[in-house]
Amino acid sequence: MSKQLGFNLKVERLKKHMTQKELSEHIGISARTISRYELNQANPKEKTLMKFAEFFGKTIEQLLK
Repeated sequence: MSKQLGFNLKVERLKKHMTQKELSEHIGISARTISRYELNQANPKEKTLMKFAEFFGKTIEQLLK
């Protein structure tokens, strides 16, 4: 998966002035998992990636660029 994904997730989260914990509650995963995604230590499944895209009002392609 794209190395940009982690960076883009963090940028979009910060644009909404949210903590990882707050975002995790909206997406339905742990804050630790959000951290791992942002640090590119793990990749979200397609279903989770779709949740991020919908939440941030972006396409999956935009999050991966």
